[in-house]
Amino acid sequence: MHTQTRPARRLRALSATVAAIIGLTAAVAGTVPTAATAATAASGPSTSVTGGTLDWGFKQSFRNYVPAAGQSVSGGASKNADGTFRFAASGGSYDPGTRKLTVTGSGAAVFDYRAHTFVISLRDPAIELTPTTGTLTAGVDVRLVDPTTGATTSDPGTKRIAFATIDVTKGTRSVTDGEYSWTGLPTTITAAGAAAFAADVTGGGNPTQFYAAGTALDPLSVAVTGDWAAEGTDGDGGADGDQGFSDPGVQGLVSTGVQTTVGDSTIGRVTTVVRDAARALNVVQVPAAGTAKASYLVVDDDGKRVAGPIDPGVATSKPSVDPSTGNIVATASLPAAEFGGTGANVQGWVVVVRGTDAAYRDVVHVKPSVAVPAAKAFTIDPADGSIVAQVAPAANGGSAGLLRVAAVGAGARSGSGAVTEVGTSPAGGTVRAVTRTATLIGSVTGTISSVGVDWTGERAVVFDQAAALARVVALDTGALVADVSIGATATSGATGGTVVDSRGRAWWSNDGDATLRAVSLRGTPAVTISIDRVGGAAYLAVDESAKRLWVSAAGSTDTGNVVRAYAIDGSTAPTLGAEYQPGTTYTGDPIVVAADGRAVVGVVNAATDAADQGLRTFTVVTTPTITAQPADVAVTLTGATTGTDGSTTPATPQQVSFAVTTTGTPTPTVQWQQHTPSGWADLQDGPSVAGATTSTLRITATEGLDGDRYRAVATNVLGATVVGRVASDTATLRVTVQAPTNPGGGNGGGGTGGGGTGGGSTVVGADGSITGAENARGASTNVRPATGLSTAAAGTKLTVTGSGFTKNTNGSGLYVLFGYVTKHPSAGGAAGAGYDYVPGSGGTGQDGQGFVAWPDNTGTGAAATAKLSGTKNAGFTQGGVIARSTFTGQSTKRVDCLSGAVQCGVLTIGAHGAADAALETFTPVYFAGQTVPGTLPTGPTTGGGTGGNGGTVIQPPVVQLPPAATAPTITNASDTAPTAAPTAAPTAAPRNTAAQPRNSAKAPSAAEPPTAPAADSDELARKIDAGDITTVAAADAGIPDEVTAGDQLELRLPWTGDDEGGSVWTYSEPVQGDDFTVEDRTATATVDTTGLEVGDHHVVLVGDQGTVVAVPFLVTDGVEAVTQPADGSAAAAAASDGSSGGGMSTETLLLVVIGFLAGLVVLAIGLVVLLLTGVLQVRTRRTPRVASAAARV
Repeated sequence: MHTQTRPARRLRALSATVAAIIGLTAAVAGTVPTAATAATAASGPSTSVTGGTLDWGFKQSFRNYVPAAGQSVSGGASKNADGTFRFAASGGSYDPGTRKLTVTGSGAAVFDYRAHTFVISLRDPAIELTPTTGTLTAGVDVRLVDPTTGATTSDPGTKRIAFATIDVTKGTRSVTDGEYSWTGLPTTITAAGAAAFAADVTGGGNPTQFYAAGTALDPLSVAVTGDWAAEGTDGDGGADGDQGFSDPGVQGLVSTGVQTTVGDSTIGRVTTVVRDAARALNVVQVPAAGTAKASYLVVDDDGKRVAGPIDPGVATSKPSVDPSTGNIVATASLPAAEFGGTGANVQGWVVVVRGTDAAYRDVVHVKPSVAVPAAKAFTIDPADGSIVAQVAPAANGGSAGLLRVAAVGAGARSGSGAVTEVGTSPAGGTVRAVTRTATLIGSVTGTISSVGVDWTGERAVVFDQAAALARVVALDTGALVADVSIGATATSGATGGTVVDSRGRAWWSNDGDATLRAVSLRGTPAVTISIDRVGGAAYLAVDESAKRLWVSAAGSTDTGNVVRAYAIDGSTAPTLGAEYQPGTTYTGDPIVVAADGRAVVGVVNAATDAADQGLRTFTVVTTPTITAQPADVAVTLTGATTGTDGSTTPATPQQVSFAVTTTGTPTPTVQWQQHTPSGWADLQDGPSVAGATTSTLRITATEGLDGDRYRAVATNVLGATVVGRVASDTATLRVTVQAPTNPGGGNGGGGTGGGGTGGGSTVVGADGSITGAENARGASTNVRPATGLSTAAAGTKLTVTGSGFTKNTNGSGLYVLFGYVTKHPSAGGAAGAGYDYVPGSGGTGQDGQGFVAWPDNTGTGAAATAKLSGTKNAGFTQGGVIARSTFTGQSTKRVDCLSGAVQCGVLTIGAHGAADAALETFTPVYFAGQTVPGTLPTGPTTGGGTGGNGGTVIQPPVVQLPPAATAPTITNASDTAPTAAPTAAPTAAPRNTAAQPRNSAKAPSAAEPPTAPAADSDELARKIDAGDITTVAAADAGIPDEVTAGDQLELRLPWTGDDEGGSVWTYSEPVQGDDFTVEDRTATATVDTTGLEVGDHHVVLVGDQGTVVAVPFLVTDGVEAVTQPADGSAAAAAASDGSSGGGMSTETLLLVVIGFLAGLVVLAIGLVVLLLTGVLQVRTRRTPRVASAAARV
């Protein structure tokens, strides 16, 4: 049976400082309140939602895709003027305590697009909002129909799923009396939502998901009413979420619970507890049960049983422990016959002997040669095991006095009397009786309340409370050294007597003036410490290392018993106290101090609940303190681009970090929070957040996070008790985006720019048609007419002929549209942000457009306006595409093809929203009055203009697709050479430095002898195995076992060498970091793990005096290692992807020939011969391959 520890049932604060801690005590074992729950400990009941609305449009681009005639509402839903939907709130609730809102909406939004085979309904959306999470649940009904007849072909019914997540860190929130509103809540579709919102538009039995998980949907707004009060604010524009914080650095006293069993034995009531300090053990005496005698349990500081129950065989009291042997010695009334006498029992001691195997079997009954009083406390000399005790006044002429009794023990076979075996002990050992010589030390005037001995100073102290004197006596002569006044006279309540510490101070509690005193027995005896006592004092215990005097005292039925800790020896700590409820009667409980400073109390009183009976432990705790506050962070993001249509590609996100340092007892944990409209909310690790519960928070910064605020909450917990909870200062993230760049040349319309966004080649035919550049798969379109188009409102009908189209990922087909494109859908473009086009009209919503289907499309193929001639290298002809010089695009934005801002033309994209780069082409057209560039070559040329004179028809970038069979290559980020300088690819950095944006660590210079403790991780491992390098566990060094690359590790570990500091190295490869320092035998170092690979690593500290210590840890999220094929295929792949090969290019050869044409032809031919025969090779550094396009699609 394992040791059972029960949580404290009642624990009170005795001072204002402690109240700051105990006020945070949690009733739930092992839990710490989150920001949301701690702020609302007094949460009230939820309140019903009585009315209101939910406004949500699902997704604007989908509403643009489905003809307006096919969008309807039912069941109480309505359409807003902007095309979004409004659902009536038919139920829900709001809890002002937890700030949780639930709302059930009524009604349905229906998207009926029978031409594309589907009727999709979103029914009865419901939301749940908390300070940290948001979810939108909806019924999704996808009914498939025959596009020609409209008959239903599949109707699986409504599936109710968690359709979207709601970002509760954004928007505007308000809670007033009876009204709740939150507007502008961003939503994103879940994986379940994306799977459900799909239709079999190709007829192949494989439904097309319109959107991938994580795709942004329209924002949501909620406005509801109910019977709740207005919500306070936290001063930062959010809900009041800062309740429940404690003051930093406040000490308190906390009970960690009651140990009720030792092994398979129930402790029950305790008579007393004595300390065996030499062995870090507690000896617990439990009272007699029935006819059995009081027994003993020997317990270590972890609560584990060492021995017991031990039955001494006779009734005993006032136990102690012989420091030299560990024997248990207790007073007892012994049979006179055992010592050759007659008549009544005699007073003496029972010695329960601790054997070499730590078993307690043998027992010795000891009778002193001079009579002693019954059941009086005594002390044992740690040097020889002799006893100093009071003499019976009748044996000393009626006077009180002290005597010394010769050493006792199981091995004692000499003395003033013979050793007699008198029986067998209950444990199966031998019971012996022996008389020991007792020598009178000296008589003492007055009465003896308690006796203490300073064995080092060879003096004893006798406290005479009736005379208010401490009489100090020399042990060797018995002479009185001094009488020291101890205040007022009174009857002492110090049941546990005096305690003498290692400095020769005897501690005593005087009930006459409620003062705790320390009387120094060395030198000239005197009172050296006086402490005004709070309440009573029954037992004392001194913890010199912590500068603390522990006191236990009797309580009452109102307050319970009391434990207090007083500061001594210059400590400025406050007096700490805690009350506990032991039962219905109250006397002081014995107290001892464990090696780690915990106070252990034996509960003497009979508890009303068995869970409160046994050994109760108290610990001094300290609320957290933030020793280093997080600082504001500013970052500038780059990489944003602007298309010719004004659309912007976002800047590249960048990781930033916030750091905090904390102290407290126990060691605090850290929870980072973000400020939201509903207050402070806990962060969790995810795609854009790492280290949410560590000292370093890492955020992937985007433009949308500008101005966001973060803080760290430090919480320490002891058992079931929350010791303290402290918040750091607020740190703000400032994100600046560098002005977007235009990667292309110019505007391109009518020859005013050249090349737009880069591009391929375009051919103008003699008949006024234009054939656009082929895409990477060889597909292109021819448009006629393509020049001199009418600018009239009716527009011009175009005929589009496609060629070279091969079926790829889109099994439905392609759309033929008129508009512009700067970013195709496969590259992330969207309607109004990368491309736009003239919306279709008519009943099918496709008039003026084209839907060209693959011949094997049995789903939406029936609704197609044209068919491809096959599935490989196929063509088509689509007439009736309308070209307009100005139009309102599908995005509802106004497009002007004559303004020069965009180049208009015919674009093809994958049908039904399924992006497919193999189907994406563009062919420009020109309206009347626009200048068509001059004669163009009949073959492909590279576009990209300088602006101004034209000369090349504007063409958007061609999407480059690799061959279908090419597998993606995984490369190490640190090995990727910049593409801007292909002729000067840098040497790859060491694997565990990875460009090191923050790490100042450096590899040993080749010009200096390396000082690393090992050449590599293998040699390091061998040295560790050989014992040449000492290892310290990560936990003992103050760092976690597992870290994420980029974490800042703050090491603090015990240091045994004579070093004052030294160097720090990280392995698997030796990389030198900042130096470490040693103060007070503790080494401290900071290690940056940026760039470390996933796997096992070591931090190695090399002291300036030669001490070497290694700390192992595991990186669970870092740089992936590169695996290079032995056959060099990676290099070949890299070369095929654009890096230099091993020979000379044709262009280079031509330059050589031209350069030496005048008089050096022979030399040029010689060089060519050398090159072709391989005797001479032109080499360039290999550029590691970046991930292929196939890997990105």
